[in-house]
Amino acid sequence: MVENVKAFEYLMGENPKSWCRAFFDHNSSCEHLSNNFSESFNNMIAKIREKPLCKLVLMYGQLVMGLFYKRRNACVGWDSGDLVPSAKKLLKLMLKKLGEYKVAGAVAGKVYEVTSIHSSVFTVDLNKKTCSCVQWQLRGFPCQHAVCALQQIRPNWIQYCAKYYSVDNYKITYAEGMIPLEGPDDWEEPRVTIVPPLLIRKQGRPRKNRRKAYDETLHEKKPRCCGKCKQPGHNKTTCGGGPIGSNSTKKRIRVEVDG
Repeated sequence: MVENVKAFEYLMGENPKSWCRAFFDHNSSCEHLSNNFSESFNNMIAKIREKPLCKLVLMYGQLVMGLFYKRRNACVGWDSGDLVPSAKKLLKLMLKKLGEYKVAGAVAGKVYEVTSIHSSVFTVDLNKKTCSCVQWQLRGFPCQHAVCALQQIRPNWIQYCAKYYSVDNYKITYAEGMIPLEGPDDWEEPRVTIVPPLLIRKQGRPRKNRRKAYDETLHEKKPRCCGKCKQPGHNKTTCGGGPIGSNSTKKRIRVEVDG
């Protein structure tokens, strides 16, 4: 049911395949709708991003080369034809929640009805690898409802996951090693000398953090409270006393007097 026809027509004209998960391409097997990938990259190069260009390229090459080498060695002991450890860990977490759902068979071994403790009903088709919540189709990995239905037939889990979650594909991803880049001493002398642009230093300390977009969520700063009255907006030096009727939290010092 469309509540606002004009709003619906406007949003549908803005290519929802690029920003609404309900319209994502199911072949990508990725449901993420965030900038976590770029944030991860920015964090990875935090120590080298201020280096000169040539130095940055060398250090970045070493960084990626080390990453591939580390992950290639990490998967040596993993069994081929199995899921990657992170996928198996996710399955274990979902298997612990089986008690929160009720499963009713519609077509034996094929279609099941899964009802949550909140009375929400979902239809799972094991042959088509679909669920009415659409999460299974989006990420290529069984959703909670699919796990509840699949548990009825004791499945080989990898048969119901996209190939991207397999150990074999993980090994293929990091199979190719990177050849180290040559050092500055081995570079060819350029025929043209390129002079860097004039650097005009601005006032104040140079900014290091990335400038965030206007629509990014910012971490709200926790207001500082007075150590005396526990109220925000001032400190104990400028404290004029707590609210009327409040008791001081400071303990009184008892002095014993002889006689």
